[in-house]
Amino acid sequence: MKWAERITALFLLALSAVWIYLAVRLPFPAFARVARMGPGHFPIAVAGVLAILALWLLWQTFRSEPSTEEAQSTAAKKIRNPQAFKHLISGFGLFLVYVILVPYLGFALSTAIFAFCFIRFIGGFGYLLCTVLALTIPAVLWTIFAYLLTVPLPKSPWGV
Repeated sequence: MKWAERITALFLLALSAVWIYLAVRLPFPAFARVARMGPGHFPIAVAGVLAILALWLLWQTFRSEPSTEEAQSTAAKKIRNPQAFKHLISGFGLFLVYVILVPYLGFALSTAIFAFCFIRFIGGFGYLLCTVLALTIPAVLWTIFAYLLTVPLPKSPWGV
């Protein structure tokens, strides 16, 4: 099992190195010189985080583990947890419904519905907290993307 994790970590390190190399080679347009932020900065940041996480995974494989029986018992419990599998399938189902609803209900309303359902049914939190978060999450995302970054977000037929 450790060898598979080591191979995965090394693959992710190589992937992040290639990603950084390609991002550095992106052209730096004239309009980006004013802000000193070009199209390659975000991919480099993502690849850097990927490299850090891959190094952490690689380091974890060399740490001593508790007894093998305990580790196998814990892993078996995680695999055999039917509730976790149910949550995984429910999460994918909710996301599929979200993707289908976005063109019809717009970003704000469909994100609020998705957040409420996800937090309530998968997280198991109360209705008040779900409602507050379902209203806050789309508002924060809209503020960041539509207002600050001026990224056009999908609107509903009603213009919302």
